[in-house]
Amino acid sequence: MNDLEKQRKLREAVEYAIRTHEIEGFVFTEEDKEEFERIIRGEITLEESIKKHLEAAYAEGKKYKKKIKAMNNIDSYVYPGTYILRNKFDMISHEELSRYERVIAAARLMQFYINPVKGNFDFEHFKKI
Repeated sequence: MNDLEKQRKLREAVEYAIRTHEIEGFVFTEEDKEEFERIIRGEITLEESIKKHLEAAYAEGKKYKKKIKAMNNIDSYVYPGTYILRNKFDMISHEELSRYERVIAAARLMQFYINPVKGNFDFEHFKKI
């Protein structure tokens, strides 16, 4: 696949990921869209983008660790005093969690668009995996 074909496929993947996430109610910022353009232009890879956002999300979540420990836990599925589901980043801010979730999930969706999982997902397929 030449560079032009690769860019075209990446653009299709970005457009697909954005449309799919917007249906779910996510709104991408201009900063998000600029990062996707950088991916299309080959300035960064999807993997680099995902790694950068995962590292930032974990770092952001660390600031809540002490606060979470001090909270009285009534419901094991949400953080005390919030409606935020427990998450691997330990973020209790909906806005911050949403920001990382939309970009990381969109990038993962782009990866699957470019390299779809092979198989027909019938019973035999699931037994094999």
